[in-house]
Amino acid sequence: MKPELMDDDPVVDLRRSIEASRRQITDSFQDLREEVTERLDWKGWVREHPWEAVGTAFFVGFVIGSRPYL
Repeated sequence: MKPELMDDDPVVDLRRSIEASRRQITDSFQDLREEVTERLDWKGWVREHPWEAVGTAFFVGFVIGSRPYL
């Protein structure tokens, strides 16, 4: 067996650890990306909360419309 392929070799253990860390970071990044995308999906929020969206739009329109012209 080649010396670099031995199971008790610290270099092999280190490489495995690095690869496992890379996979974990990649998975975490993908999870974070999905969560951010979901939270920033305003269309989905409007679909799930139509009356709140109407109320928010009314309130924002009222505030902007009732300001005196500058």
